[in-house]
Amino acid sequence: MSWFDFIYHRVLFSEYGAIGFVLLMYVVLGAFEVLSPAESSQQTSRRVVNLIVTGIYLVFGGLLVREVSRAVPVGNHHIPDRGILFSVGLLAAYGFVADFIYYWYHRAQHTFRFLWVIHELHHTDTALNATTSLRTFWLEAPVQRFLVGIPAHWLIGLDLRAVLMVPVVYTGWLMFTHSNWKLSLGPLTPIFCGPQLHRTHHSNLPEHHNKNFAQNFPFIDILFGTYYGPRSDEFPTTGVGQRTAQASLVEITVSPFQEWARSCLTLVAKDSEPERKPPARSASRRLRRSSQRRRVR
Repeated sequence: MSWFDFIYHRVLFSEYGAIGFVLLMYVVLGAFEVLSPAESSQQTSRRVVNLIVTGIYLVFGGLLVREVSRAVPVGNHHIPDRGILFSVGLLAAYGFVADFIYYWYHRAQHTFRFLWVIHELHHTDTALNATTSLRTFWLEAPVQRFLVGIPAHWLIGLDLRAVLMVPVVYTGWLMFTHSNWKLSLGPLTPIFCGPQLHRTHHSNLPEHHNKNFAQNFPFIDILFGTYYGPRSDEFPTTGVGQRTAQASLVEITVSPFQEWARSCLTLVAKDSEPERKPPARSASRRLRRSSQRRRVR
C-alpha cells in the first residue's frame, strides 16, 4: 500500500481518522467559542445530541461515500505533482467549483420539500456552534459526494497533495463557519464565509430566510441575488424547521424515509382516483337557454 492510499483511505476517510479530526476541531473552535461567544449560555445537552448525530453521519455516511467513490471513480492520480503552489491553486479552484455546484443543490434543498427533509435536521439546532456543522442526516454524505464532490473533481482535477488537502481544509472551514464565535470578517465577508455570515443563513428571523446559500464563497450569492450582508453587531438567534431541536435518534434516522413514503402513497392515491366528469346538462335546460337567446335577438 502506497503512502497516499494509507493516508487517504486509512486516516482521512476511515471512521477513526475522520472522528479524530472532527474532535480536534471541536476542541480548537470550542476554545474560541468560550472566549468570545456569539450566543452565551448554550446548553451542553444540545452539543451531546449533535455529537451522536455526527457519529451516525460519519459512520453510515462514510460507508456510503466509499461505495459511491468505488462506483464512480475519479482517478486521483491523473494530475502530476507540480509543487505546493500548484496544489494550493487546485485546492482553491476545486473549492470554488464545488461551492458553485453546492449553491444550487443547497438552494434546491430550501425550495423542494423532498430535498428539505434531509436538510431540515441541520437547521433545527437552536444553539448554533461547531458541533452543528455535521448535525446532518447521514444520507447527505453520499448525495453530496455524488452531486458535488465528484463533478467538481472531474472538472478541475486534483494532484495527490490537493486530494489530501481538500477534506482537511474544507471540513475545517465548514466547522469554522458554524462555530458560536462572535467573529466578523469585516470587508472580507462578501468574499469568504465566516461564522457571522453563516449564522444569518441559520437565523430564525424572516429577513434572513433563503439567504447566503454558498458555504465558502459568498460572492456566489451576490451573483444570484441571495446575499445578505449582516451588520457588524448582527448575530441572530437560530433554528428553523418543523422538527424539534431534541429529535429522537429514531426520528433522525428514519423520518425522511417515512415522509418520502407518505408522499409516494399520496401520489398513488391521487392517480387511482376516478376522473370526475362535469354533470351533463339536461335537455330541458338546453332548450330553455336556446329560447332565451332567440328572444334576445
